[in-house]
Amino acid sequence: MEICYSGNDTRLARLLKSDFFHKLVDLLEVDEAPTLRQLKAAFSQNIDHDLDYLIKNKIVSRKERRYFLLLAIKHYEEDQEIIEKWTKKIETYSKYKSWKEKKEFLIQLSLVESQEMYLFDTNQPYASFYSLENDKIKISSLSIEKWPQTIPAYFSFLKKPEAGFYEEALQLLGDVNEDYFLNQIWMVLDKLETGKKQKETIFLRSLYLFGIVENKTRAIKEEVVCRHENYSFSNSILKEFQKLTEFQQRSILGAILEKLEVSEFTIVYKRE
Repeated sequence: MEICYSGNDTRLARLLKSDFFHKLVDLLEVDEAPTLRQLKAAFSQNIDHDLDYLIKNKIVSRKERRYFLLLAIKHYEEDQEIIEKWTKKIETYSKYKSWKEKKEFLIQLSLVESQEMYLFDTNQPYASFYSLENDKIKISSLSIEKWPQTIPAYFSFLKKPEAGFYEEALQLLGDVNEDYFLNQIWMVLDKLETGKKQKETIFLRSLYLFGIVENKTRAIKEEVVCRHENYSFSNSILKEFQKLTEFQQRSILGAILEKLEVSEFTIVYKRE
C-alpha cells in the first residue's frame, strides 16, 4: 500500500510513511476493531503520541475504546472499467498528434489536483504530476515514479525529503530558492537560444542533470522546451476528465504512460 498525501505537515508525512503506520493499517483492517491494549501489544515502541496525532488529523478514530481507520483505501479493480474506458478515449484522441503535443495534452489533463488523502495498492501504474512556475517560466512533469528525475519533482521533494533520492541534485543545488532558480534557468535558456556566451554554472549543469539540455553540445532539447502553452486541445475532454476522482485520473495517466513506454517526461514553457 502507498499513501497519497500532498499536504505540508512534515511530521504527518513522515508518520504516514513509517513502518508503524503501515502495520497499524493492517491491524485496523479487521472485522473487529482493536482496543488500545491490543494495539500496544503489537508494537515494541510507545505509540500513544503517534496515535493521538493520527486521531487529531482524522486518519484514525477512537470510539468506545476501539480504534478505526478513517482513511479511504482505493482499489484499482473498483474503478477498472472507468480507467480502461478513459485510457482508450485519450489514446484515440491523441493518436495522430506529435509526441510533443501528446505531452502537452497529458500535462493539461494533470493540472487540477485535490488535497484528498487515501491509500492505494501499487500493483497498477499510478502517475505523479509536479509543476513549478513564476512569471518567466513554467516547468511541469508527469511520471509513473513517485520521485522522478525532474526539476518540479525535486523542489516538491525538498518540502518533505526522504532518504535515497536526488543525491546528485542535492549536492549541486541544495535547497536553492524556487523563484531565484527559475529566473536563473530562464536566463540560461535565453542565452543558449540566442547564442550568447554561457558559463558552466550550477544552473546549466542542473539542466544537463534533469535532461533539458544536452551535456556535450549544450543544445536545448526541442521536444522539451515550448514557446507558448497549447490551448487547442478538446475542452470537453479536459472538463470531463476533471470530474473524475484524483485516484481515477492518476491511474488513467499512469496507464497512458505505460502504453507509451515512458516512465517520465518534462515540458518547459519559456515565457518571453
